[in-house]
Amino acid sequence: MAEMKRQNEMRIVEKDGELQKLLDVMKVEEGRHQRALETAKQQSQRETQDVLKQLEAKDAELANLLESKEAELQRVKDTLKNQEKETQNRLLKLRMEFGATLAKVQNAAQRSQQETQQNPSAVHHNIFKRKLHFMQEEKDREIMALRQRVQELEAQQQQQQQRTSGPTDKHFKRRRM
Repeated sequence: MAEMKRQNEMRIVEKDGELQKLLDVMKVEEGRHQRALETAKQQSQRETQDVLKQLEAKDAELANLLESKEAELQRVKDTLKNQEKETQNRLLKLRMEFGATLAKVQNAAQRSQQETQQNPSAVHHNIFKRKLHFMQEEKDREIMALRQRVQELEAQQQQQQQRTSGPTDKHFKRRRM
C-alpha cells in the first residue's frame, strides 16, 4: 500500500510536472498569440489610417473638382446672361430701326397721297421716273454682260493666236536670220 502510495505520489508529481510543462507551453502559445493579435491589430490600424488618408485625399480632390465645376457653371451662366442681354439689345435696336423705317414709309405714303390729292400729274411723273430708272438699270446690266462677253472672246482669240502663231513666229525669225 505504501508502495502504491509512493507510486501514486510519483505519478502525481509526474502529472504535476507534465501539467506544469503544458501550462508553460500554453503560456508561451498564449503570449505568441497575443503578440500576433497585437501585430494584426496594429497592421489593421495602419491600413485603416491609410485608407482614411486616401479617402480624405479623394474627398479633397472631389471638393476641388466640384468647386471648379461650379465656377465653370457660373461662368457659363454669366456668359448666357451677357448673350441674352446682347440679344435683347439687338432686338430692341432692330425694333427701333423697324419703327423708324415704318415711320419713314408711312410719311412717304402720306406725302405721296397728299401730292396725288394736290397734283395728280405728279403720280404719273413718279411712275415714269421709276420706269426710266428701271430701264437704265437693265441697260447697264446688259452693257456689263456684253463687255464681259467681249473680254472673254478677246481672251480666247489671243489664246488661239498664241497657239497658232507661236511656232510660226519662231520659224519666220529663223528664216530672216
